[in-house]
Amino acid sequence: MSLTVSKKLRNYLSEIENQSSKVMVDGYFPANVVIDAFTRGEESGSEKVIEGLRERFVRASTQMFLYGADAIKILETKGYTVSGFYINPFAFKFMITTPAENTYNEEFIDDFYSVSGEFENKFKEEFEICMRILFIQDQELNEQELQIDGFLKVSNGD
Repeated sequence: MSLTVSKKLRNYLSEIENQSSKVMVDGYFPANVVIDAFTRGEESGSEKVIEGLRERFVRASTQMFLYGADAIKILETKGYTVSGFYINPFAFKFMITTPAENTYNEEFIDDFYSVSGEFENKFKEEFEICMRILFIQDQELNEQELQIDGFLKVSNGD
């Protein structure tokens, strides 16, 4: 793993940890509230359940990040520009931003869905969870709306 990817992964995991207690999704409690409820509950076994859930979440989130980074590398190798990416670790969504011309470029669209579909299938086989890799144009992007939807900014495409 390259030093840049390793650094971004550490930053991403740290951001998940920081944001997980702040993000309130409709109908769901923030992670710290759920963890508190578990720890106040039945003492025997609850710590193992929490640790197992935490470990599975971290593994799945890490793998989603790595698959997304690999997808970006493949697209850039094919000559496409990726200007940034965002991750919603709570809904297992990875979104890249790209120049507007790619959003109607049939070759980009075909390549994107081919690459993203491959990684989405691998993720589903490994974790039995659906992961989605999405793209959106980078012009007139409203980052506040992305944050409301649970997306964390990971990179500007550096």
